Amino acid sequence: MNALKSKTEYMLKQNRPYSRKKCLHVVLRSKYSQLRVKENRKIIATLLLRYSTRFKVRIYQNSLNSNHLHLICFAQEKHQIQNFLRVFAGQVAQQITQRRKGAKLNTSFWAKIAWSRIVEWGRAFNIVIKYVMQNQMEALGLLPYNHRKNRTKVLRI
Repeated sequence: MNALKSKTEYMLKQNRPYSRKKCLHVVLRSKYSQLRVKENRKIIATLLLRYSTRFKVRIYQNSLNSNHLHLICFAQEKHQIQNFLRVFAGQVAQQITQRRKGAKLNTSFWAKIAWSRIVEWGRAFNIVIKYVMQNQMEALGLLPYNHRKNRTKVLRI
């Protein structure tokens, strides 16, 4: 039996992680870098409040950056978070691009499906809250941008 997995095995969708007792850190990444435009900020804030209330999802922290959105959220039931993400992402794309339902774009609005991970309460929760707040401060220009991609650990001997 071949120990190497085929390319399609790695590309299969997986269920979104969910815990009834823990919150989620969700990142929605757009192909467009205009989420922070004044009109779009207002649209996103309105939709976030509307659909978090409708689907009973508690938003602990959010950060709206130029091309992505961080959410730290909690829902009692898995279907609440699934419905919230589906409807919220769809409405954001529809209203920002000013498309009606069924009128397709040449390309998708979102770069990828929403990324999410479960966050433990306590220290891990505080760390992710600080991370999202740092993202927001960098987006507002209050802190210099700290590049995080491709960090390597330095071993000290």
